[in-house]
Amino acid sequence: MRPLFTIARAVAFFLLYVCTVIVYAQKPTPSIHVSSTSAEIKIDGILSEKSWEACEIVSDFYQSVPFDTGYANSKTEVRMMYDDKYLYLSAICYDDVKKPYIIQSLRRDFEYEVSDAFGLYIDPYDDLMNGFHFAVNP
Repeated sequence: MRPLFTIARAVAFFLLYVCTVIVYAQKPTPSIHVSSTSAEIKIDGILSEKSWEACEIVSDFYQSVPFDTGYANSKTEVRMMYDDKYLYLSAICYDDVKKPYIIQSLRRDFEYEVSDAFGLYIDPYDDLMNGFHFAVNP
């Protein structure tokens, strides 16, 4: 009579379990549906145009420091749209932290990883490896 639970089966079961846990532990790839518009958009920081109301709002962002697996401490709402010439982005960054900001540097090309910042990655090739990165800090 063969044993029902052999070492080979135990190892196979363990590897299958580990692979399943790893797959389910991955963060979803953030994405946003970018709406098109034919209306004139005024760049003034006020979202008064009707086109902004039709945009998808994305707000589940992750922090990058000290751990990149947790949600951000403060809420941020992002909307995007485009027309024939431009790509428009609206980011409303709420400030829930009641401490003064610590600015690491006033240089033009700052290292945003050590500062509070909002960053945008654009992946025009849809390969998750090549693209453009823009960031601003308060």
